[in-house]
Amino acid sequence: MPFEETQSSVDAISLMKKRLSGFETEKGRLRGLSYQPKSTDEVFITTTPKAGTTWTQQICHQLRSG
Repeated sequence: MPFEETQSSVDAISLMKKRLSGFETEKGRLRGLSYQPKSTDEVFITTTPKAGTTWTQQICHQLRSG
């Protein structure tokens, strides 16, 4: 079924963009790029959304703790 752009869908998309605009700022992006880990034993687990993040965290925890 093709997506039909209506005024309500345009309004909804505009509202969503407005709400999400505060989550990512230039200042936040620069802070993230300049991050330096405090120790060598930090582990960052990154996955795409809905791709088994919790499962991956549990596997990493088991590998680290035995």
